[in-house]
Amino acid sequence: MAKNYAMGAMISAPFIAMCMEAIFGVDIDILSWDSDMTDGRDISKFEMYAQRAGIHPTKPILFSFDRGYQKEELHRDLEEAGMAMFRIFVTNVVKDLPDSEKVDPMKLPPGLQYFVCDGHAEKGNCDKDRKWDTNKVYPNLRYQTVWHPGWKYHQFTGHLLAYFMVENLFDSLNELTKKQDDLKEVMTPSISNAYLSYLLSLEVNDKEKFLATEVPKNYKHLVEIGLEIPFHRSNVVCRTSYLPSQARYDGLVTERVIIYMQERHHIKKKGIYFN
Repeated sequence: MAKNYAMGAMISAPFIAMCMEAIFGVDIDILSWDSDMTDGRDISKFEMYAQRAGIHPTKPILFSFDRGYQKEELHRDLEEAGMAMFRIFVTNVVKDLPDSEKVDPMKLPPGLQYFVCDGHAEKGNCDKDRKWDTNKVYPNLRYQTVWHPGWKYHQFTGHLLAYFMVENLFDSLNELTKKQDDLKEVMTPSISNAYLSYLLSLEVNDKEKFLATEVPKNYKHLVEIGLEIPFHRSNVVCRTSYLPSQARYDGLVTERVIIYMQERHHIKKKGIYFN
């Protein structure tokens, strides 16, 4: 199950990072980071987000979409510390997609028609009405600005995430069918409680390795006021007023389980209202 718990125009730290369990829940396999536009070149926000993911109860894989900004060394350090990291430069990937200036766009799938023009996604002839094209579904939709991606871009990144998860599923199945001679692991892969316990023990080892590393103290906004407090890995209890929030949906804040539907700036539930 995938959860879209994104918050528009929000930076990834400190609020989102420190309230990660309350917002996203305590059972996560893969956590994505796509705050490149709001965080900009302040990589300390990403680092705090990653640190919180590292101490999350289920220690999820961190999948990040970004443009670089000197994160190569940070990603390497986090992987060496036992975290599962995966990053992708979307702007580089789109260069390998069909270019609507060089091929007949009408021969492409709808999601690729006028998506890339002259090597750039949703630029030039791929911008304007061709970027959005939402009137037939939702007339006069707001916030269609030049810096916001269109539906094709969102669909494309969704496909990248899906492909990543499907590829890992196939890798897992292939591992379970390997012969003993092909393995370097201590234990032979098998569909059994014993092998599951072995895999879980590897996760525990990775988490212990991560917790044994030095806690970073370079969160920019603390340094600016003369504080270098390494609170990245502290225990946190959040009662957040922001939505979406798994803690609120589970009734941990309102003491009621909320029946909700996804609409812009709106939560619909049965006869209960809150600020």
